[in-house]
Amino acid sequence: MESSLTNQRSENSLLAPNNEGNLPALPHGLPDPNSFLPTIPPWIWALGIAFLFAIIIGLGWFIFRSSKKPHPVRASANPFQEALSHLETLERSLEGMPLSQIATETSLIVRRYFAATLSEPALYETTEEFQARQIALPQHVAELLNRLSNAKYSRSANDHRKGFEFVSQAKNTLNQSHSARELVS
Repeated sequence: MESSLTNQRSENSLLAPNNEGNLPALPHGLPDPNSFLPTIPPWIWALGIAFLFAIIIGLGWFIFRSSKKPHPVRASANPFQEALSHLETLERSLEGMPLSQIATETSLIVRRYFAATLSEPALYETTEEFQARQIALPQHVAELLNRLSNAKYSRSANDHRKGFEFVSQAKNTLNQSHSARELVS
């Protein structure tokens, strides 16, 4: 009985801290593995926490900035002259451009004009959405936007003649719309 108490005491002494407050060596004679692990200085922890906060703040800022609505198109002094100028520049650079690119750029110029003159978000809508909201949209404008939309999304080749037709029709449409606006003003 006494030997079992001795064994129990020796087992308890292995698990209990000694007088120095350190844990005793394990029964198999190996030292505590924590003494071999490197210690991480507090400045590294602080740097890591600061880096983590910077990432969180950066993600929050990115989400906040991307959730803002697009800014309205700035109103130029003369949107008609600006649109004609862009169309003439496009007309000079038609050579070698695919028809879909010509249609896209022409559509963008026409939409910018209407966005500036009608104070409408025409740049941020599909052709169908823009036309659905414009009850008084002249037929020639609707036809031009439909033709350009069809050309943007169809197979494209370098068709200089058809590109020139798109630009000319856009100029005529802008002239007609601008003339009608001046008569009303």
